[in-house]
Amino acid sequence: MTDHPFYAGMDLEIATIRRRNLLTVISGLSSEGCTVKDPEAAIAEFSALVAECDKEIERLKGMLELSP
Repeated sequence: MTDHPFYAGMDLEIATIRRRNLLTVISGLSSEGCTVKDPEAAIAEFSALVAECDKEIERLKGMLELSP
């Protein structure tokens, strides 16, 4: 990744979409019809990925605020 604002903006959009997709997976794992053997463990793993996305989103927003 480069620190150019254009690429940071694209990376921000990708991170936002990734976060939204992870939340959709968590929602499915939380549903009654879920057939995953250990949904709680899977939810914990996906929640950790959401937290990583949140950090990346904040980092990119900060980078974009500093760009001219």
